[in-house]
Amino acid sequence: MAVKVWVNEWEMTCCGDPFSVGSTISWRVGAVHPNHLDDILGADLAAAVQLIEGHHDDEDEEPEANGPDQLDITGTVLRIEAVRYRYELVGRECVPIAGSGTVTEVVHADGYEAESDGVLFDGYIVEVDGTPVGRTSGSDLRFPEV
Repeated sequence: MAVKVWVNEWEMTCCGDPFSVGSTISWRVGAVHPNHLDDILGADLAAAVQLIEGHHDDEDEEPEANGPDQLDITGTVLRIEAVRYRYELVGRECVPIAGSGTVTEVVHADGYEAESDGVLFDGYIVEVDGTPVGRTSGSDLRFPEV
């Protein structure tokens, strides 16, 4: 079953393994919280993303991916889209400009995508032909029905 998984830029650059279209992946995922993607991509595109990949134990960083409600999946990468957005500086913080997100299809993901003045790379939307292989202890998360 094909699902769309959000992979944060910071997860990839910290300790993610690069992958390409056709790669076999094994990831721990959680149910995606759409607010961040809604702001950047708009509700329709953000709603298509069903899961978020994470491999840290710090629930404060990404509670959806690193909290108690997780699922392990394995599968084949079908498509990779790099997501970038325009921002404005508010103090020292880069704040996304609502609706400014763009999606570009790529064949390889390593967490490092081109950025330019006023445009930041945020992460990947990865379509995976995946199969759930297990739940973390006590998790109620179910594989999304598409």
